Amino acid sequence: MSRILEGERFRRQSPKCEVHGVTLGAQPEPPHHGGTCFVVDVDVGARHTPTIHLLPSRHVEVPGGSGCGRVGHDGGMDEEVAPDGSPLDVYRALPAEPALGFIRSVLHGPASILDLGSGPGRLANPLAADGHRVVAVDDSAAMLDHVTGADTVLADVWTLDLGHRFDVVLALSHLVNEPQRARRLQLLRVCRAHVSTDGLVVVQRYPPGWKPVESKNAVGDVQVHLHDVIDHQDGSFAAVVTYRVRDRHWEQPFTARVVVDGELASLASTTGFVVGETLDADGAWVVLRPHGSGR
Repeated sequence: MSRILEGERFRRQSPKCEVHGVTLGAQPEPPHHGGTCFVVDVDVGARHTPTIHLLPSRHVEVPGGSGCGRVGHDGGMDEEVAPDGSPLDVYRALPAEPALGFIRSVLHGPASILDLGSGPGRLANPLAADGHRVVAVDDSAAMLDHVTGADTVLADVWTLDLGHRFDVVLALSHLVNEPQRARRLQLLRVCRAHVSTDGLVVVQRYPPGWKPVESKNAVGDVQVHLHDVIDHQDGSFAAVVTYRVRDRHWEQPFTARVVVDGELASLASTTGFVVGETLDADGAWVVLRPHGSGR
């Protein structure tokens, strides 16, 4: 089991950004950490608009990995692996359910949805087909090439600032299981900056009672093997996940932490949220609502 079994991926990147290509109302903000960031006014009602590019000037390695790809079935670097090590074919093969059902359960009528780390549109595509106004954010242009019906933003989710608020923000793929608390807070602050006052955030985490041990399972057509698990004294763990799709396989190391209920409540309170309902029996899918929303 890995942070990306039921979602897409992320990449650590510098907060320094540049805007390339077509943008909608891009305005420079004061520099952060010596870089230049931009607020992009996205028309979420539009369809098939050009991809908005927010390209970081520097990439930092993914925890536990090389940050430059992973070994494919032939032992060489696979051209269909994103720069952060995420295999495109794996994410295209992952089924939408049950994740799609969890998301649909909190949608009551047409909504504007921000999908952080959308990958190739496993959820963004069917949600857009449902009639919702979806903005898919990812740091891989190859992944976004497979998004259909939604607007796309090529950017780092950890430093995202679109200058627009949405009815629903999706922070899935176990992004909240970052090993460092500062990174978990950073993620939820991005969510808070992009969710409307009466909106909600759906967070996917490892089940709070889950213990990382070597295991094998299947997610749709993807065979998943979690192995080389190492528990750290600070409560985090490192592991390697091997994916197999037909006759091909990829390995991806990662580091994460199980976020228990008390820690999630603390993260939520610190970033202006209250913890709402859970959407599954294991407590992995949780709704966060802005403090004072009255819902």
